[in-house]
Amino acid sequence: MLNEGTLTVGLDTEITPELSKEGDVRDLVRGIQQLRKESGLEVTDRIALTLGGSARLKEAWEAFGDYVASETLAKKMVWADAEGASEIEAGEEKWRVKIEKA
Repeated sequence: MLNEGTLTVGLDTEITPELSKEGDVRDLVRGIQQLRKESGLEVTDRIALTLGGSARLKEAWEAFGDYVASETLAKKMVWADAEGASEIEAGEEKWRVKIEKA
């Protein structure tokens, strides 16, 4: 709580499962954008994504897959193990991601 004269502000700092998933997906999008850059892809290039990770990360991807696709210009996304995948940190866990130009 913060008190400033007659004004009191309280923040709910509980991280709900939904907020946690959203944070994991934002980490994923940020990591994909970095991989795009490192791969020499143009900002407008469409990509195909192969994703992997824990069951919790899969739930996050299933809940926010449309967001991931729109933010990364992914035409195709599949959940599978991919040889040569890069790891993207999401808190204590890691996404496994492979991007290819579509």
